[in-house]
Amino acid sequence: MEYILAEGAESGLTRPSFNWRSENGQDTFDDSSNPFEFSVETPVIENPEECLDEITNDAFGASILKEETPRGEMVYKIIVWSGSGVERQMFQCKPKQTLTSTEIVKRAAPKLQFKKLKEVESTDILQDFKELESTQTELAYKFGIWLAKEGQSSEDQFYNNNEGSDRYKEFLKIMGDTVELKSFKGYRGGLDVTNNTTGSHSLFTRWMDYQIMFHVSTMLPHTPGDSQQIERKRHIGNDIVILIFYDIDPSVPMSTEFIKWDPSHVNSNFNHIFAVVKPENDDSYRLEFIVKNSIANFGPKLPFPSVFLKGESFKQFLLAKLVNGQRAALQSAPSFSSKLQRTFRAQLNSIYQKYTSNIPTASSLISKRRSLSLTYISKGMELKAKEFVNNSNLRVKDFSRNLFETEILFSKSFDNIICLDVIESEENNCILIFATLDSIYLFKNGGSSESSFQKVATLKGVTRLVVVKSASCILALNSKGLHVFDLEHLKKYFAQKTMTKISPDAASKLEEPKPKRIDGTKGCTVFAVSKNNNSSSRSSSSYGGSSSNSSSSSSSSSSSGSLDELCESGGLTINITLLYIAHKKNFIMYEWHNGEFIKSKDIQVYDNVKSICHVGPGMVCIGVAKEFLLIDMYTGTIKELYKQADSEPVKALSLDTEILLCFNNIGFFVDEKGTRTRNFDIKWGSIPSSIVLLPHYVLGISGQLIEVRTLLNGNIIQSLPTLQSSTNSHNNINNCAETTSSVVNEGNVASKVGFTTFNDMAHIDNGNIYVASSYKGTSCIIRIKQSTQLHQYQTLPLAIVQQHHHNLHHSNSFKDSYY
Repeated sequence: MEYILAEGAESGLTRPSFNWRSENGQDTFDDSSNPFEFSVETPVIENPEECLDEITNDAFGASILKEETPRGEMVYKIIVWSGSGVERQMFQCKPKQTLTSTEIVKRAAPKLQFKKLKEVESTDILQDFKELESTQTELAYKFGIWLAKEGQSSEDQFYNNNEGSDRYKEFLKIMGDTVELKSFKGYRGGLDVTNNTTGSHSLFTRWMDYQIMFHVSTMLPHTPGDSQQIERKRHIGNDIVILIFYDIDPSVPMSTEFIKWDPSHVNSNFNHIFAVVKPENDDSYRLEFIVKNSIANFGPKLPFPSVFLKGESFKQFLLAKLVNGQRAALQSAPSFSSKLQRTFRAQLNSIYQKYTSNIPTASSLISKRRSLSLTYISKGMELKAKEFVNNSNLRVKDFSRNLFETEILFSKSFDNIICLDVIESEENNCILIFATLDSIYLFKNGGSSESSFQKVATLKGVTRLVVVKSASCILALNSKGLHVFDLEHLKKYFAQKTMTKISPDAASKLEEPKPKRIDGTKGCTVFAVSKNNNSSSRSSSSYGGSSSNSSSSSSSSSSSGSLDELCESGGLTINITLLYIAHKKNFIMYEWHNGEFIKSKDIQVYDNVKSICHVGPGMVCIGVAKEFLLIDMYTGTIKELYKQADSEPVKALSLDTEILLCFNNIGFFVDEKGTRTRNFDIKWGSIPSSIVLLPHYVLGISGQLIEVRTLLNGNIIQSLPTLQSSTNSHNNINNCAETTSSVVNEGNVASKVGFTTFNDMAHIDNGNIYVASSYKGTSCIIRIKQSTQLHQYQTLPLAIVQQHHHNLHHSNSFKDSYY
């Protein structure tokens, strides 16, 4: 993103009053230990239509699709329509386990109250539900634009401005195109396109999936003698979001540092968000948002200072902020959300009456499955196709603007890859280790050079692999316990086998590495390790027989004060590598010493341990029964951190001074006292089997999707990948060297690859994320990283900025018709 540091950036453009808050990037500055080392958050839409996932309760209608995976497991995809909105979830059952419709609905939404489900045979109900959902989604927006001049302090003065400077005209040109209203065919935003009663021209733009019409005050009809300009206010006064362009000459000193304007004096019940834009100099704008306190936080977060170079990147950021702001207002502002909820309930009641009028005992309805399941799926696909045709002129989706992109590194007919971890990773190169049912492999991807993988060890039933660089070892968990491999031995053996493959006459000197089992770990079901690599500690865990891997950016210094004092007084090494293992109710800590893990402390808890998260030296968060506990292994102190009576603890991840706790498919942040630190929940589409935390985002394997959510408010911003191109991976596939004869290279892989199961996910600090996946007998390794285009889009302008200034510079969802 193109932004710069300007003098006086710490002062805001406005002085908001009671019930309003100002967003000018100051909180970004406060959150950064070094204001010159943060990056601008990429502008993305929250809760996009293709991966919409809202929170609801009180079921009223439901649609269920049952699928069987290649492993024989049953996957249930369910949409629940209730008085509060639309709920979409996915969950998986063991082979041969089936559930009734009532059990499925109650499992997806346990708080629902109903006596009986009525299965509806008519496929017309799909159209009714589709129309119901369309009322909750906006694909077209209208935003107001006020022209403000220096010295003006009221909306009446803004409404009465008729002409702006060239600076104002330049701003309008950046934001959109001037269009003639008469016979205009796009979204008109309430403007007259027949008789020009609302002016002859307006400002319009198409952006991503959306059409945006601006109500520009200077383009709407002006009424002489009307101080309030009712005709202009009739449109802009009914807009939720308004842009205010402060038309001042940046080369002339201002009489005041801020606009003498009070948003609480605006005479409108609709205006909830104001975006103030002021020319900072000839080639940049300063941006500030004034938002009613009743509206939830929305992204992208403003940088500090919030000064942007003029151009397309500024427009992209601003439009994303405006769209997300209006969505947040509709969902959270009481004046809007209550009305939308009443309308939704009325429509839902109408559908209910239509299909249950002759069945007074039914309290909820569900589309009929079994014999009509194929009919329902076909009908859903038909409706989806019609929707695509109807919106073909509206949608101009820019797929190049996805926040994260995926790349297949490895794809072969191969045993399922159960788990993996990262040994080394750079921009385009990596060395990974992964396990199948009976073997362990090393995989090396050299970017443009040849890639290869080799079997480096034999160990059956591995469910978890963790690389511990500080100890130069690999930890592998199976039913017999926790095993240690020497990392350097594995790498040398891999190099030897690769050389032997290339030159068969090369002498083999090394034998296949053998693991050493750690004493006292037989029967271990879950473990975590502090991976002190001088930058971050990461916790890894597995639960319920499923593999999972999680990452944390917390530093060892995040431990509690009491532990710091203990370490100082006892002479303990802060960066010592610690291993925590759980065997039912027994919880044990090991320390790495002289090339092996030595048992150090043990403690008994009241129930079986389900998950472990390393928080600080000797400080761990564990999940037991219906709660998470915080344990100080050095003092033996056990503290109840957070309890949720109706949910199971799944996993915890440490992020700086916070801990992300996951109960079933709900996650939220707490501090070490158990106090909620953020006013939102992260709601996954299903119980996540693996989670990765990044500075601004959290990614989780949720059923058949990987969900990307923002840490600003928990909203979903991308789901990936449901369909992945394998074009870039052909060379990797064909060049992979493997000595095991049972593995067959596939030279002709389809141009598109779908995925049915994501098995594990891992990442290291440079942001590359690696995922193991399986699809119809084919195993894949996928690399996920932030889009290269967006990455350059954020960092490239630093050099541009430095040329202009001499001071310091900052550098599918279930909406796809599972009926």
